Amino acid sequence: MSARFLFGRRQRKTPKDPCCAAMGRPPQEALVNVFSYCDMGNAESVPCCPVVAQIVQALCLLLKRQPMLQEADFFFCQFTHNEGLQVLKALTDDLPLMTRLNLINLNLEAFFQARTLDMSLSTFTEVMGRFTALACLRVDQHYLCEAVLDKLITGCAQTLRHLDIVMDATVVHAIDSHTWSLAVQRCPSLTVSVRLYDVYTFEEYSRVLVASMPLTRLGFPVLKLLSCPLRSLKEK
Repeated sequence: MSARFLFGRRQRKTPKDPCCAAMGRPPQEALVNVFSYCDMGNAESVPCCPVVAQIVQALCLLLKRQPMLQEADFFFCQFTHNEGLQVLKALTDDLPLMTRLNLINLNLEAFFQARTLDMSLSTFTEVMGRFTALACLRVDQHYLCEAVLDKLITGCAQTLRHLDIVMDATVVHAIDSHTWSLAVQRCPSLTVSVRLYDVYTFEEYSRVLVASMPLTRLGFPVLKLLSCPLRSLKEK
């Protein structure tokens, strides 16, 4: 017997993919965002909202009490840096007198607020290294650096099958071809899909889509692409 946890609000319509199929739900399923009533107005006020703090605290307590949890979907939760780290740590905490069935599927798309793009990834990297049985992970590209990838393929080398990378902001971190080659060697069953929800320059595409990446699926908004200037594509 297993348990899955859905928390957040789904906005995009996404095609079928391995992560959605593994979670056993339609990709367009509507989820309720309990933060929506606090998101009005200045976003800077959200971290100080006592209601949100209480919800995060209650969520962490709930997660710590779920030894059967195998799937967690946090799409569009938009936590602050500290809130998001609290939730991830709660997912990986040891349960006294109980054995947690390791988490298999995890969706971290839009897990953090957009204004955390420049945050330090040191603690996030350490926390991601606590997962040891992930099979499918969806994560925003700007939180996937070489250190995070190394932690994932080290801890989940025997289990990780699919990495779904979402690009909807500036390319902050890039993983070179050599690093992807090492990842494939250590995790032979790994496949990667990349979703591009914005228009990028050729240089930005090139920083993410490298030769050694085990890419099996690529998606981008055609209509949006055609309606925008094709910046630097002439260099292709």
